[in-house]
Amino acid sequence: MLEPEASGLFVREEVRGAVEHLEEVREIQVTFDVVHLATLHESRRRSTRAS
Repeated sequence: MLEPEASGLFVREEVRGAVEHLEEVREIQVTFDVVHLATLHESRRRSTRAS
């Protein structure tokens, strides 16, 4: 069994890893949103120009 200090350290490391993962996911989501909005904008621009 882990000592209380060791288990606390383990939990902190796990939480730190989870937070880093969430930050990476957020960066990916922001990038996706920007690309998606740019694609929508370009699509609308082309459709208004064609009509």
